[in-house]
Amino acid sequence: MPTRTFLAVDCAEFLEATVSQLIRRLDAPSGSDPGPAVKWVRPENLHLTLKFFGDIDDEDIVAISRAVPKALVDRDPFPVRLAGVGAFPDVQRARTLWIGFQSGSEELIALQEAIDEQLADIGFRPERRRFHPHLTIGRLRDGRNRDALVRRIEQEQDFSAEPFFVEELVLVASHLKPKGPTYTVLSSFEL
Repeated sequence: MPTRTFLAVDCAEFLEATVSQLIRRLDAPSGSDPGPAVKWVRPENLHLTLKFFGDIDDEDIVAISRAVPKALVDRDPFPVRLAGVGAFPDVQRARTLWIGFQSGSEELIALQEAIDEQLADIGFRPERRRFHPHLTIGRLRDGRNRDALVRRIEQEQDFSAEPFFVEELVLVASHLKPKGPTYTVLSSFEL
């Protein structure tokens, strides 16, 4: 049976408390403003996706688990720091809320490109769009209270988290459930 799978940097251990506080500020009702209609990422699920595979079979999981270490040869752990809050496609038409990277973006982009190159050798198409490192923290359910959310995002432009080191990647199975996805680590890969 196919498994919904992605390759990521697991950030929960380093960012759970800080991002939880940010989400509370973005989500909190204020006066007559009930807060935005956002489905927030559970803090224990925070991750930076490097490659989304979708539904793949066990053979692909084995092939990916063999290919990823080749992309990590001669790569050392590196520091990253998250800062600033934004949205895709943009803040005024927000659909996906994210935290950006103040440092470590170039290393993450190079890492993602090396992974794409190795995975192309086993039949996975490289990403069409340029990789933009970001940490998704929520998705808008609808446009209710969008103006209030835009103001809150603008107030969080100075948001910054403590730096941490990217030392490991994880291949994760995502199980979609009514209350949100649950994740199972299938493999891990040290830098």
